[in-house]
Amino acid sequence: TVFTLDGQTVSATPGETIWDVAKRQGTKIPHLCHVDMPGYRPDGNCRACMVDIEGERVLAASCVRQPSAGMVVKTDTERARKSREMVFELLASNMRSASDGPDNLSAFWQWAGSMGISGSRYRSK
Repeated sequence: TVFTLDGQTVSATPGETIWDVAKRQGTKIPHLCHVDMPGYRPDGNCRACMVDIEGERVLAASCVRQPSAGMVVKTDTERARKSREMVFELLASNMRSASDGPDNLSAFWQWAGSMGISGSRYRSK
């Protein structure tokens, strides 16, 4: 399947998701519910990997969405970035800070840090 990813024409093999193709192309998309290891499957439930698809009203979870021919996918639009940042901030509101937690090098805090998130503006429960 040939589609456009961040302005590049790319191909997906059967069964590949947008996230899989992005990874192969060197594009990093945050993810939490998807562990890229044998025996794991993405669920799309954390919403950390949201991307913009031209012509669609809502963002798509790239870890479960398979591309279609001619699709135009953008991983770094303001809308996609803000959505991902909000997901991480909401999750961070119910976590100890990276420095106080048991694993400040966790995937969560690494992704959060890459987006400039070190805490949350939301109150915890």
